[in-house]
Amino acid sequence: MSNDEEATQITHIADVLVAEGIVSAEQLRYAKRAHTKLASRRPLVDVMVELGYVTHEQVQSVVGDARLDLRIGDLLIELGLVSQDEMSLAVAIQSEDPSAKRRLGEILVEQSFVEEKQLVRLLAAQLGYDYIEPRLSELDPELICVAPLRWFAEHHFIPVRQEGDDVTIAFADPMNPRAIQAAEAIVGTRAVIAAIAPPSLIHEAIRAAERQQPGGPRVAVDQTDVAEISHQILTAAVASGATAIHLDPAKDRLRVRFREDGALVSFREFPFEVVTPLVEHIAEMCESPPAGAEPLHHTDRLRHAIGHKEFVFRASFFSAMHGKRLVLSLLNPERSVESFDDLGLAPATARRLREEALETTSGLLLIAGPASSGCTSTFYACLEQIKRGELNVVTVEDPVEVAVDGIAQCSQASPDAEAFEESLRHVLHQDADVVGIARIGDRFSAGTALRAALAGRRCLATYQAGDAAEALGSLVRLGGGEPFWVASAVRAVLAQRLLRGICPSCSEPQTPTPDQLRRLGCSPGDLAGAEFEHGRGCEGCRYTGHLGRIGVFEYLSVDEEIKEGIEKNASTRELRRLAFERSGAMSLLEDGLVKAAASLTTLDELLRNVPLTQPVRPLAELRRLLRD
Repeated sequence: MSNDEEATQITHIADVLVAEGIVSAEQLRYAKRAHTKLASRRPLVDVMVELGYVTHEQVQSVVGDARLDLRIGDLLIELGLVSQDEMSLAVAIQSEDPSAKRRLGEILVEQSFVEEKQLVRLLAAQLGYDYIEPRLSELDPELICVAPLRWFAEHHFIPVRQEGDDVTIAFADPMNPRAIQAAEAIVGTRAVIAAIAPPSLIHEAIRAAERQQPGGPRVAVDQTDVAEISHQILTAAVASGATAIHLDPAKDRLRVRFREDGALVSFREFPFEVVTPLVEHIAEMCESPPAGAEPLHHTDRLRHAIGHKEFVFRASFFSAMHGKRLVLSLLNPERSVESFDDLGLAPATARRLREEALETTSGLLLIAGPASSGCTSTFYACLEQIKRGELNVVTVEDPVEVAVDGIAQCSQASPDAEAFEESLRHVLHQDADVVGIARIGDRFSAGTALRAALAGRRCLATYQAGDAAEALGSLVRLGGGEPFWVASAVRAVLAQRLLRGICPSCSEPQTPTPDQLRRLGCSPGDLAGAEFEHGRGCEGCRYTGHLGRIGVFEYLSVDEEIKEGIEKNASTRELRRLAFERSGAMSLLEDGLVKAAASLTTLDELLRNVPLTQPVRPLAELRRLLRD
């Protein structure tokens, strides 16, 4: 067989590795046998790397030198950059609107299946072009002036450098004849040396050049434009069910994202010139716009009518490198309180929480978790569970996010921290049976919660911490370093997270990967009886595979052994050991694993959002503990 005939048959990376003598035929056969025995689908190349037959660098080199007869999609799968399911979903999206003529690579990047730079590097290697990441500081200023910048933007390229009669130009698509002709038209008799670059970096460099050109193009923004943009953003956020709006100024644009089902989703991008007038306009819309010199950071409240209804937002202004960053969190005091039974607590956890924390006469219940973990909803559900006609329930909140009938709720009219402290100081004089503190964030609020509990009152409070043991340890430090206070006051800690659920319209079975098993610290046998699933992605879930959110919980009752550990100023690790080994607590990871095994969320979502504090116990044992 001639070399040319052999080359035509080399269509897979593994074949090239053998042909180049990097991997032997025997090693390839062994890798294939190992590949067929894997519980989950993985690229053959990954198996060969793990066996030590080849390195990732050698694979990348082979891809660049061999010019494989593979479509880019197949190459991405072979290299393990994209899964078969992700590729199938991208092809389905592409086929939904054939008239749009969208490239597969564009869809893969848009859906976050592959990074743009990874995709472009691979295209460069496969097509034989140099890969460039153009930055304005590295571009030849003379070349930037040979044509209007809009010409570069229209044809998706930018000149980089000139060497003699050669001009290197970075193209988003060097195979596009119109782009090549447009480049040749501006360089005259010089030769075009085509390179390939990520489209986003090409246009970022063009925008940077626009800002540096004297009298260069600017977007004229008047108050009418700004008012329309702000209304458009707020209306779209409410319509999508978003819980927060993020306005992030970058060096060349304003990026607007919505938090939906716990994840940030891109909404739109605006020219950089919009940043200052838009943020100033929103600040003026707030209840307490800054007087005089504007502070670096501040928090306020904004009311805005959409249709026939008024919506309330908490506005957090933060001075960042490229301008004021703004986060608008949607507050809806009119929404109903979530039922205690609908929180998603396992029967055993719900029973213990009621008996040991909510139905006692005194003591502090800490509801712990990071921001956006659902602690506020749990706080209100517990208050609803407690309230009775013969009890005086008083809360201090900043602000009131849900109105609960039958209790006295103090909402701060001012975002001033001193006003919140003043309310905390007076709540203890309100003859309260139950005190609710919506946020423990400093020593004063921590001390108020502890004093209320030690004075014979029931107290509920939310607190930002990673898990139950961490909440106890950090409360000791925040409360002034008096372990005895915390040991005596805290009755229980309920730590939690919110995980995205699985879209029922596109769910399908999924087998845990070896890496997932390793991170969980368990074997396939430990997960007997599990029914894991994930979402394939469809129009109903915007091709995310997720819909809605579920709670996962960790309940820790402060028994005598835990109290003794707190009083001895035990470390977080030691408190965690006492909780799980002696007190029978179940970790966030274990509660989440039970729910993932019941097809309520995915293993990926669980491992991405829940702390891996220790290996999990067998699934059968966990299910028994949650039922008892």
